[in-house]
Amino acid sequence: MEQLNYVSQYVVRTLFSIDEPRQQGKVQHPLFDILFLTITAAIAGCQGWKEIEDDAHDN
Repeated sequence: MEQLNYVSQYVVRTLFSIDEPRQQGKVQHPLFDILFLTITAAIAGCQGWKEIEDDAHDN
């Protein structure tokens, strides 16, 4: 369990460390949220952007 906690913390730190390339005035959702939802949806078995979007709306 401790190893899983370490991996989770590492993933979160890594996602937060990615620079935001978009113009702030045009951002509707933080980059962290988009990346996190995409990764967790893929782990949950979503295939394709439509399923990832549906998963994000459901959760």
